[in-house]
Amino acid sequence: MAAFCAVDRQLLLDEIRYLEQVTTISPDEYDRRVEQLLPLLENADQPLLRRWQRLDCWRWPEDTEEYFGHNIEIASAYIESAMQAEDTSAIADLLACRGWYYSTSGFVDAAMEDFNRAIELAKSLDDIRLIADVLSLRGEQYAYQGELALGLKDLLDAQKHYERLSEPFYIKGNLSSIANTYRRLGDYTRALEYLNQVLDDTSKETSFEDYILFRDQIALVYEDMHKYQEALDIYQESLTFYQEQKDEEAVAFSQVNIGGLKNAMGQFAEAIPYLKAAEAYFKNSPNPGTNGLILLYLGQAFNGLGRHEEALALFNASEPLIKQDRNRRFLEWLLLDKATALAGLERWTAAYKTLEAYVSNHKRLDQNLRKQQTARLQVEFDVAQREAENQRLKAQTQLQQERVSALEERRRWQVLALALAFGSILFLLLLLLSYRQVKRSKRLHYLALTDELTGLPNRRRMFFLGEEMTRDALNNGTAFSILVLDVDYFKRINDSHGHAIGDEVLKAIAPISLGAVRGGDYIGRTGGEEFMALLPGTNLKQAVVVAERIRHQLEQADFSHLADDLRVTISIGAGQLKKSDGGLNRLIKRADNALYKAKENGRNRVQASD
Repeated sequence: MAAFCAVDRQLLLDEIRYLEQVTTISPDEYDRRVEQLLPLLENADQPLLRRWQRLDCWRWPEDTEEYFGHNIEIASAYIESAMQAEDTSAIADLLACRGWYYSTSGFVDAAMEDFNRAIELAKSLDDIRLIADVLSLRGEQYAYQGELALGLKDLLDAQKHYERLSEPFYIKGNLSSIANTYRRLGDYTRALEYLNQVLDDTSKETSFEDYILFRDQIALVYEDMHKYQEALDIYQESLTFYQEQKDEEAVAFSQVNIGGLKNAMGQFAEAIPYLKAAEAYFKNSPNPGTNGLILLYLGQAFNGLGRHEEALALFNASEPLIKQDRNRRFLEWLLLDKATALAGLERWTAAYKTLEAYVSNHKRLDQNLRKQQTARLQVEFDVAQREAENQRLKAQTQLQQERVSALEERRRWQVLALALAFGSILFLLLLLLSYRQVKRSKRLHYLALTDELTGLPNRRRMFFLGEEMTRDALNNGTAFSILVLDVDYFKRINDSHGHAIGDEVLKAIAPISLGAVRGGDYIGRTGGEEFMALLPGTNLKQAVVVAERIRHQLEQADFSHLADDLRVTISIGAGQLKKSDGGLNRLIKRADNALYKAKENGRNRVQASD
């Protein structure tokens, strides 16, 4: 029985790991595989059960109000369970999940509250992937509500994290959200630039569904630019594809897009069948934004046909849904069209009041857009400033190296002068000066290549040595491996005990790690709480042994002299050079990816790269 349970646990663990990492899977397949794990959960331990609950929360629900409400209740129960277990990572992920359900159901305030709490918890864990995911969700919510600058900031920050993690699937999805935000800001050139970049990276042969999705977003830009025929061609292509795939929800969204575009083209009678079909599909959907937009488009079509009474009824039904969804752009369209319908019915007083409301809303929207444009420039300036600061630090380091080189050149000339003045008193004076200059030059050279805090080689020195070792390994066909090390929860150490204690921890790590590596190995500090070890003549299996020794010795180290109950652990990614790497940077990237997996899998562990 025990053996059977162990096998069950391993099957459950393997499937959970797969579902946590997979990106190319349909919603139906994801649902099926999460569901089929239920029989294995009866005797599962609590940590494994919570990992399944996180997967279960993100299952794609039926598009009905009842189902979404049920999922909000389930997410709340899972959050309560995670809070009792003090599982911060699970709490953050489940809050993001519930926030998404709130957002889709039109409960905007509740959604933002969950997103904000989730981001705060993810940052306390320094969980880069979780931070990126929730920032992307919150950024889209901000942008949809018209807070475009706030949305753009979140999305750009999320993009930075996804690129650091080398997550192509999420990089493309988030980049398309950034493009959509630029579209809402009226920067169509920038929006198309990003979307075409995403499209170039999407294989039409292997991922046609993604290709169609990104093309639809390009069509939205064309529609805003009044390039109606170009947009219609794309929407029709999408509709045909989704009909062939029998994807009813995607078909309904395509019908909404075509119906709205037909209105813009003045083809009101042709718009109605598309919109009626979409209305029938979404009639039980809890999403007020989608339902409100369909009713608005139908009202526009009837208005265009002179059927003002029917149009007015549709506008009145649409208005509370659009207000609940807080989409200011849709509300502006609605008020203008409603005023037109009232005027068509010769209800002049009501038409005038509605038009006044439209003008007031338009003014606020216009002011907000100008404010968002200004804030957007500030966001872009901040991003550019951070990049400029990085470049300045690089230039400063280069200048320091050039100064060292200049001092060495002066020393060589002084030695030559000594030789020419041999036998004279000048020789003695120059000898003294040269000796002092040599000492100063050596000191500057040491400082340029040494981390001031730990006394270990710095990033410049480690990369220089690493490049040399990489060339030697590739030329001679010998093994070469690296370790990338990162102190776990270092931000928490700084926040709890102060930066002075954090510095002492880094200083203490230096002798511990040096004592754990072998002769001929190098270990240095490459920035912040990050370290790197260079292991020439070492294959991946041997590198993992060295890494485990470093990890174990640090785990056993006593830091109580710095702070009571202070425990320090480290996560390590190991990678061996491959011919396909071509150089050090690719090897470091693979070791970095292994490090992030080590952190995702619980920290205080060693992870070998692929």
